[in-house]
Amino acid sequence: YLTAIKAAVSVPVLRKDFIVDEYQVYEARAWGADAILLICAILRDEQLRHLLKVAHDQRMHCLVEVHSVEEAQRTVAAGASIIGVNSRDLVTFHMNPNLIRELRHIIPADRV
Repeated sequence: YLTAIKAAVSVPVLRKDFIVDEYQVYEARAWGADAILLICAILRDEQLRHLLKVAHDQRMHCLVEVHSVEEAQRTVAAGASIIGVNSRDLVTFHMNPNLIRELRHIIPADRV
C-alpha cells in the first residue's frame, strides 16, 4: 500500500513495520517510504547501527522507538537522530507515564 499512499499524499511516508533486515529498508525505499520505524527492543546493537546506516545511505530517516533507559542509551550510542519514546512496556503492556522524564537526561538536546 505504500506506493499508492505515496502517490496520493504530499507529506513524508513512514513504513511502520518490524524491520530487522536491510532488504526491508531497500523495499521501503522502493515503495516510496521516506522513513522507517526501527524498534530498539527487537534489534541487537550491530543490527541497529547497520540499519541506521543503510537507511541513511538511501536518504531515509529513521524513527527509533525506545521503551526503557537501557534502550535509549543504546539508541543514542548507535547515532539515531530521531527517537520516539513508547511508555508502554512491550512485555507487560503496563504504562510508565514517568518514562519521558527518566529519559530526558539521556537523550541529547540535538536529537528529535
